[in-house]
Amino acid sequence: RRQFEDRRRQLDDRQRQLDQERRQLEDEERRMEDEYGR
Repeated sequence: RRQFEDRRRQLDDRQRQLDQERRQLEDEERRMEDEYGR
């Protein structure tokens, strides 16, 4: 039982990290579009 909770917590952390990285990537893409879109 404990094992599953730990694994689920690890997955949640990884998912949160991935969401954060995706947001950063989208921000960078938007910034580059702003710079080169003009």
